[in-house]
Order: sequence, then structure tokens, then C-alpha cells
Amino acid sequence: MARQNRRYEDFDWHPHFDENYAGTGKGFAEMESGYRYGYDLSQRYEGRDWSDIEADARADWEAQHPDRDWDNFLEAIRYGWSRPRARSDFEQYHSTNYAGTGKGFAEMETAYEHGYNYAFNERHRDRRWDDIEPEMRQAWTQRHGDREWTDARDAARYGFEHGRSDYAGTGKGWAEGYDQS
Repeated sequence: MARQNRRYEDFDWHPHFDENYAGTGKGFAEMESGYRYGYDLSQRYEGRDWSDIEADARADWEAQHPDRDWDNFLEAIRYGWSRPRARSDFEQYHSTNYAGTGKGFAEMETAYEHGYNYAFNERHRDRRWDDIEPEMRQAWTQRHGDREWTDARDAARYGFEHGRSDYAGTGKGWAEGYDQS
């Protein structure tokens, strides 16, 4: 699927920041350079896997930001790289699986992002859906009390599994073997 051009500003980077950096002493303004750099990489290297570009991306980052350690920004950079690519996949999945349900993409995008952000958090990265769903449901209810988890569950699961695959470095998303039960 051809990627749609989205500007950096079209994405909300704060949920990932809140989940991964809140309480670390790092401010959003500091980490935003990592998100923006990752986003720029996603545009420059469209269609390539992270594993193919990581060494070049690191060398470029270190040349552009000699005062900012790559390892301290890697999570934000990886997320900035993956998030625009995932949104296109979410839109395609949504049009295939939610057509005619009355649930528009804009309504469900928050659920995809909820799952995706969990997958990129190191505390959750190696967990399976069945193990993490209760925690995700509780967080969803706290943040989106006016929206039922049952309406968001499948989209959150797709986002979570997609994020796990993206984080693993394949950059290809996942579709095979997805069981919505």
C-alpha cells in the first residue's frame, strides 16, 4: 500500500512520551528531537526496514547531534520511524475489517495507538496479549472512560501486535496468524 504523506505535526507523540518517559526527568521538548528525527527517517527511507538503515541513521544522528547520546534517544527515534508507517497499515486494516460497522477510522485510531504504544514500552514489549490485556483495559478505562473497552479491544490488539512486530525490527507489520478471538 502506498504510504500517505503525513506531516510530523499530524501525529500525537505525547502518548508514547507519557508511557515511556514520564517520571524520568526528560522533558517532551528534549525528546521531541528524537521523534522528529525518526519521522524524517521514515520519509527518507520509505519502504526500507529498520535493520537496513539503523547503522546509517545512528551515524547521521551522532554527526547532527554530537551532544545527544544515540542510546538515550533510540526509543523515541524508533517510534518516530515506525509510527507513520503503522498509521497507513491501521487505515488499511480498518477499511478491510470495519467497513460497514459505522466505526470510522478517526473514532478507532486512539485504540490502535493505545495498543501500539504499549508494544513500544520496554515494560510490556515481551508480554503476550492475554497477559497484558487486563492492564490495557484498565488504562483505557482510566483515559477514555466514555468509550467502552469492548468497542476498542480488537483495534487495540491489532495495534499492540503490529507494534510488537515493528519493534522487533521487521518493519513489515503483521497480518499472518492474527486471531481476533
